[in-house]
Amino acid sequence: MHKKNLNNTIALISSVHYWDDTRILFKEALSLNEYFPVEIHALSDFKYKEKNKIKIYGLKIFKSRLLRPINWFVLLKRILKKQIKVIIFHDPELIIIGLFLKIFTTKIVSYDIREDYGKTIIDKKWIPFNFLRKVISKIFIDFENFATRFFDINILVLDKWKDKYKNSVIVKNYPVSENNINLTVKKRGKYIVYIGTLNDKRGIIQMLKAFNLASEKKKNIKLLLIGEWTDEKTKKEALKLIDNKNIKLTGYLNITEAKEIMKKARAGFCLYTMKQYEENIPVKMYEYLMLGTPVIYSNFNSWVNIIKKEGWGISADPHSIKDISQVILKIFDDKIFTRLNKACRKCKNYYSWDNEVIKLINKIKECIKTK
Repeated sequence: MHKKNLNNTIALISSVHYWDDTRILFKEALSLNEYFPVEIHALSDFKYKEKNKIKIYGLKIFKSRLLRPINWFVLLKRILKKQIKVIIFHDPELIIIGLFLKIFTTKIVSYDIREDYGKTIIDKKWIPFNFLRKVISKIFIDFENFATRFFDINILVLDKWKDKYKNSVIVKNYPVSENNINLTVKKRGKYIVYIGTLNDKRGIIQMLKAFNLASEKKKNIKLLLIGEWTDEKTKKEALKLIDNKNIKLTGYLNITEAKEIMKKARAGFCLYTMKQYEENIPVKMYEYLMLGTPVIYSNFNSWVNIIKKEGWGISADPHSIKDISQVILKIFDDKIFTRLNKACRKCKNYYSWDNEVIKLINKIKECIKTK
């Protein structure tokens, strides 16, 4: 453990994410806490607690989006009152706080940019009218481009964003390393798993239809769906397809429970149906990889170019029930699974959070030294 200077306390803040968000707690906080005192200020059902020597301060959970600005003022008050050197904020709605802190304090301000937020605004159905979403998207993109010039660190998850943001460091959202994951065919369950939100964009309907087709030929295989429904229309359609006793809906599981299921699966599904997701391989695919679990993924060119070359998954047309069902059957071929599992174990260390966080730690140290 490195000696920590209390004057260099780092606060990870969010008015959108919960305190135990994977990137906030299990990646950034736990890693940074090796070098700096760390606090988390995020949504929770408690006011304060400590976990692994990290101080966690809760924010109230509001049902209405209109009340979220209350937490912005709470965060600002806390930051100004406490002895905090570095702020890492995780939500685009906190950009205004970031700018305030840059103008009126000497604190180091970092913006953790996980998504292309300008694009995601287009998909926000709670904003009425498509034209209005486009207008808001354009305004936000211009505002974000202006604001990020002033921040000390812009933390990015994609290489392609490097030219867009100044003062940036690439910290890809790879999973934390899992040691000694080397389960043989015999120790794997006869099931495929999906983890994530359950909706049409993630190919849930195609998955269910394909599994039903594959299970007609291979009777003893199972499908486990981990997650919660976000689309009532898709849920109704999906439930009509789940008359197969070999399909199980687990609902939400915490990360520890989910990993136990994932690491014993023959494969993990990641069948996004929309091309807009092609530019970035989803984190869940790397989580499967880290557990030695091959992935059945959408045949987007950018995904195929990486995964096929490295050999840790099999692609399928996310719109073809027949194609997906054939891939399912391949996964239960012991020779094919063994080859894929071997590739997972070979590649997993390359896609490790441990390699990424070093860049963030060095960037923060550099900023502290120059302040």
